[in-house]
Amino acid sequence: MTIDIDTTVLNLWGHQEGAEKGYNDIKRGNRCYHPILAFVYETKEFLHGILKSGDSYCANGAVEFIKELKTMIPYGIYNIIFRADNGFFSQETLKYLENMKIKIVKLNTSSFWANQAILQFLILCYNMLVWFKNIFIGKSELKTTIRTFRERFLLIPGKLIKRTRQFILKLPIDFIYKEKLTSIEFQLA
Repeated sequence: MTIDIDTTVLNLWGHQEGAEKGYNDIKRGNRCYHPILAFVYETKEFLHGILKSGDSYCANGAVEFIKELKTMIPYGIYNIIFRADNGFFSQETLKYLENMKIKIVKLNTSSFWANQAILQFLILCYNMLVWFKNIFIGKSELKTTIRTFRERFLLIPGKLIKRTRQFILKLPIDFIYKEKLTSIEFQLA
């Protein structure tokens, strides 16, 4: 299970309890709440959320939030990946996650330069997928997630047939992305 945690800003008008001026990239100087939200990446379900005052820092209360999340995870799920931006990564949070044996998506070699190389490789892979979608599929698919892209264009039922020294991919008749896949194949050839 992959759990994505992030904060957002809820702008407020009036004098609501807990509304404070804090980080607010939408309405600078406006009073707001700063909720923490958690989603299950695989199912896109909203798992948990808490409301914080607008002047609270991301990492404040992160460990308590994760403890609450832990009680909401179904029994039997042991392989958990926690993803959050750097605002959540305080020493206290990292120590708690490591004690829980939760995988943390981060660069984890001891060498700075190895981590730099990994980061550059990840950026290249991500950009190659974006370029591929932009060039061969079209701008309509740019917002498609990697998982959806894989399900639409790579994990499809089909039969690979060899006829007279030529391979032919037979797709199901009702495959809805057949035209796009044929277009990609033609452009790559």
